[in-house]
Amino acid sequence: MNKILKESKEKDDDYGDFLFLKHFLERCESDIGVTRGAVQSLPKEDDWSFIIKLAAILEKSLNHLICKDINDQYIEPLILELPLARKIQQAYIRKLIDHTTKSKFSFIVKARNEAAHTISFTFKDYFKDIDILNEFIPKFQDVWNDPVNIGGKTISRKKFLKENPKLTLFLNLIEKISHTNVDIEIAKIKKNREQLQYTQIFFKSFLKGLAPDK
Repeated sequence: MNKILKESKEKDDDYGDFLFLKHFLERCESDIGVTRGAVQSLPKEDDWSFIIKLAAILEKSLNHLICKDINDQYIEPLILELPLARKIQQAYIRKLIDHTTKSKFSFIVKARNEAAHTISFTFKDYFKDIDILNEFIPKFQDVWNDPVNIGGKTISRKKFLKENPKLTLFLNLIEKISHTNVDIEIAKIKKNREQLQYTQIFFKSFLKGLAPDK
């Protein structure tokens, strides 16, 4: 990611003209309640640290989304104790994420589990399993156009995904976190609007009943 960001003139750390991205990531960190800089620093990590931390941030964001949706202090501790795979399922059941997002998150969990059993995890070695590579590319290709244009150079999307899995996974997760947060807020606004409408109808009917007969 840093290599791509540095295609622009450096102004604020490595962000250059992508300073808006820094502010967006800071907002994501604030929304899900992680340490400032935790999300922003992910692309700089080695592959093992990246996938372990990416899964941890995914879990943190799911905790935030599910608990926010449930809004029940007695149930929230039970949700926090669930394994990450179960939290993904819960988010899907509660319609906080769609099937495509569920599938992407499940891939992250599978890669995290693979890394957890070794200290030398790399995506290059992980993708030597053709079945895993063929699962990864279709799942995450929607984040890039085909071909991909970077710094005036053109590369096929398949080749770019294979060579830049961290950037692809990172952008996918951030996109899904931000969109889901927005969707929840919109749903709450709609629900509050409906409740207000019902309240207005009730009071109109009530006041009409109190009106003297003509």
